[in-house]
Amino acid sequence: AVPPGVGPVSVAVVVPITVAAPASGLLDADDLERYTGPFGSLTRQLDAVAGTPAAIALDPMIPASIRVLGSAAPSSAAQWLARLEATSNEVFLLAYADADLVSAARTGTLGDLVPTGFDFALDEADFSPAVTAAPTADPTATPTVGPNDPPPFPTTDDLLAWTTALPAIAWPDTTVGADDLPALAGAGYDHVIVSSSATGEPAAPLVELDGIRGVVADAALTALLADAVAAASSSVRTTAVDALDAELAARTAATPGRGLVLTVNRAWNSTSTGLSEVLARLASTPNATPVPLS
Repeated sequence: AVPPGVGPVSVAVVVPITVAAPASGLLDADDLERYTGPFGSLTRQLDAVAGTPAAIALDPMIPASIRVLGSAAPSSAAQWLARLEATSNEVFLLAYADADLVSAARTGTLGDLVPTGFDFALDEADFSPAVTAAPTADPTATPTVGPNDPPPFPTTDDLLAWTTALPAIAWPDTTVGADDLPALAGAGYDHVIVSSSATGEPAAPLVELDGIRGVVADAALTALLADAVAAASSSVRTTAVDALDAELAARTAATPGRGLVLTVNRAWNSTSTGLSEVLARLASTPNATPVPLS
């Protein structure tokens, strides 16, 4: 027997931070400077979510594009990356360049989505020599790079690395079929975000699927969230947020205390600047408690 929950529903929101991938697979310095400038797309995306409980689904192409430039990276891009690394938000990585995981799963090419190297884009002049430990009497001593020195010459793993407490989460931008799950699990993913429109309405947002755990995003609430984020005016947004809040109130009355996951669609960053207002409303409503994805 499962005891009934109490209090408002708990809501975790997942927000993608992405930009269009160029043919080269890396953003150049001009693109980065534009995206991370005061009014750039990446700046606006990070402004909307930084410091909120929302989980960030990050395209690893973005940090790799900044890191691969070393000391030649635009200062705005380096500052943006440092800000993202310091934020309290939970972060997990999307497929590189937000590649189509479902198509890759169905064609047996998931392994091809991981870059094999970036030597073509690295310039040794933009980095310090690779740091290697020298023999020393102190076994705890580690070599360091001075604060004004260029970063050490990176490996491919260095360029793609991201420290997170979250497991490996697949978030395809298309509908996941049951036959796709074994391939995702085989590629190293522990969890996959799926819509409740495909799984039905589970009692909890974490379910066991075929060899992988499903993080179930509530389809109805996610649609209401999309309406609020994409609203063209403040008055339309207020109406849309009121509708979302009313549905959260209904869920709290029907299933108090249960957990819910909502996702923000990939196109949000190009259609609206209203996400920060929606997240603020979710933080203040008595009908829901914002929680981290974990």
